Amino acid sequence: MRVLIIGAGVGGLTLAQGLHKTGIEVLVTERQTEKAENLAGYGLHIDRNGRHALRSCLPLSNWTRLQTVLSSAGTQLFFRDTQFRVLAEKDDAKLSGEPALAVERSAVGRLELRDVLLDGLDSASCGLVQWGRTFVRYEQLTDGLLRAHFSDGTWEDCDLLVGADGPKSPVRRQYMPDLDRLDLGIRAIAGRYMLDDERIQRLPTELTSGALNNIVPSGKGWMFTSAWGLGQSSPYIVWAYVVPAKDSAPILDQIPGFELRGHVLHSIKEWSHNLRELVEGSDLSTIKCLPLRTMPNLKSWKSSNVTLLGDAIHNMTPMAGMGANTALRDAEVLTRCLIDVTAGRLELVNAVRLYEAEMRAYANGALKLSTQNALNAYDGGGAQRFFFRNFLRTAQSFPALALLPYIVSSQNTDPFWALRGGGGRTWGVVTSVTVLAFKYPPIVTFYLSGGAPFGNESYWEAVKHFHAFLLNLNDSGGNMYYWLLPDLKDAQLGHVSAMIASGGFGNVSSKATIDRLMGPFVKELEAITGLPFNYTSTLSRKASTMYTATNDRPDEVGRHDA
Repeated sequence: MRVLIIGAGVGGLTLAQGLHKTGIEVLVTERQTEKAENLAGYGLHIDRNGRHALRSCLPLSNWTRLQTVLSSAGTQLFFRDTQFRVLAEKDDAKLSGEPALAVERSAVGRLELRDVLLDGLDSASCGLVQWGRTFVRYEQLTDGLLRAHFSDGTWEDCDLLVGADGPKSPVRRQYMPDLDRLDLGIRAIAGRYMLDDERIQRLPTELTSGALNNIVPSGKGWMFTSAWGLGQSSPYIVWAYVVPAKDSAPILDQIPGFELRGHVLHSIKEWSHNLRELVEGSDLSTIKCLPLRTMPNLKSWKSSNVTLLGDAIHNMTPMAGMGANTALRDAEVLTRCLIDVTAGRLELVNAVRLYEAEMRAYANGALKLSTQNALNAYDGGGAQRFFFRNFLRTAQSFPALALLPYIVSSQNTDPFWALRGGGGRTWGVVTSVTVLAFKYPPIVTFYLSGGAPFGNESYWEAVKHFHAFLLNLNDSGGNMYYWLLPDLKDAQLGHVSAMIASGGFGNVSSKATIDRLMGPFVKELEAITGLPFNYTSTLSRKASTMYTATNDRPDEVGRHDA
């Protein structure tokens, strides 16, 4: 069996290593003329899926070499306000209970990673990677082989053609002409802030440690920061600012770096001086506007001796940090399936079918998450952002919240729906109910949290009261999201039962009106449980959108204009 891979990116080279390691004949062709061409980027974070794929596909010598160019990005993900204060922290090691080394992310430069992936493939004696060959088209031959044609008039025959040729894949264009990326209409302005000893000393360690920071303002905008190359010769911090909806015009794609920098500085002029320093001190040549595009949800197709890998099939936004890791996972899965072909356990097309089915399952999840993250960062609507920030504060108070599955029921009259087989578990159930969308600004948004000792029946009495109040809220023009946590296992609090809600009321002029409605309800909950409840409210005069669940899936929401 001969496999021809079009594209010498991360996924294509990892696949080539995996196949070559197991004795499968493979050839990689790449249109670029040298390995460093077009590798200007911001590095990659390798997660546990990517690490497993690399460990599986790489020879031991390459894997050992890879360890020398990796730097730890830790296990923590922070959400912070614009003054760089913590809203919430997510620590994968604490949440999973696994050792930090098992779950930490590793940072690596694109050029350094490609050097490791080329080792053993690109030598003069091996020649399994051929540069400067531009794929044009393929054709099926009568003997079951496939012939790939190149722009210089040459061709290569193979049993399997793998398009690993990026988001504008010519292989995909011929194989699936109707499948293309969607432009989300969102722009991110990104830049690189070089670090030296003086800057490292001056900036807070939370910016230079390699941890991921998400800056979540109460209104428009969103920023991401992470340090790279720590302990190496040229460390730097990458920042990316997601441009708010009203400012996300295509014209940003054409303006130069100094104007992009000015645009971001104007937008964050009230933010922490350390965050402004990252933008002000960045090399202008590194400041770019990045249109956020994504593949749609992938439907099944008829498998053949042509398949796709990485960005060629599931290009996604960078807002979940999953693009490269998903490509690495593709390489490992396809290698495993093709090994079964050489062992006589599978026919080639059946192996491709198994790969594509498995790939679609995890790729669609990554596509959905990265798209939703981009949309959440893009939409600075007051109500939606208010709910999210309050949820982060709750997650910080109740760390186990990050582990919970979200079960959503829309206008469900049964408060115990999730507990009675609606998809939840006996603990850690989250039931969210959304009733109305607002028609007019302004709105009053509120946040409420409290609980009862674990096992106390008063909790369930309070839940019934809580749900009855929610249904009455319908007639008051209100809207509430609420979470039930019957058995919350918390390292500091032990076992507790908690109720958490965010909501709002539309077309009101004073939050005092809503406080008079909510106040007695809060006191009733406190009387039932014997414990205090936390209640706050805010008047938002500029909110223009609200989100409401449309069915029983939390990630499928409808947007309603105010």
